[in-house]
Amino acid sequence: MDWQARELAHAIISGNNTGYDLMVGVRRGGEYVADAIERHLPDGFCRHRVNVSLQRPSTRGKGARLAAVLGNMPLWMLNSARRLESRWLSMKAPKDPEKATPRKLVIEDGKLPDLSDNPRILLVDDAIDSGITISNVRRELMARYGKPDLKIAVITVTTATPAVEPDYCKYHNRTLIRFPWSIDYKKMKP
Repeated sequence: MDWQARELAHAIISGNNTGYDLMVGVRRGGEYVADAIERHLPDGFCRHRVNVSLQRPSTRGKGARLAAVLGNMPLWMLNSARRLESRWLSMKAPKDPEKATPRKLVIEDGKLPDLSDNPRILLVDDAIDSGITISNVRRELMARYGKPDLKIAVITVTTATPAVEPDYCKYHNRTLIRFPWSIDYKKMKP
């Protein structure tokens, strides 16, 4: 994933060479992607950094037992399950993110930094599926900071018509990626 983060970092620098007041990583995957992107940005490019939590309801039920079951499934079956989940998310997601059920934003370390009016914010996640999670986080940040210059960066967009489009992404062709932090991640045997 490091090379994808490096490419995203170069695109982010090209899109805004003055930097950002705040980088927000969406836990769990977005914090890893934000860490990787941050390693490829110039020092001080992002003045502040926080991670936030906000998961769609289907993610909350996944746990250790599910991971154990998925760990024993063959790769072809995991890939099929991923494709089905992507289609299901596309079908069930509201086309208008404002109609999605709002969820409470949980901020790591308890609070967002005080920033000047109209701050530049970079919101980072690993993937946009339905787009509802990013939409909810964006809504909370807009409520907190008024009218920020908010940009979104992700590695991949997994559905054809997400509720939110990223400003920076590596793949926007429904590419499904099994990240090392994914619940169905399997290490390949040498």
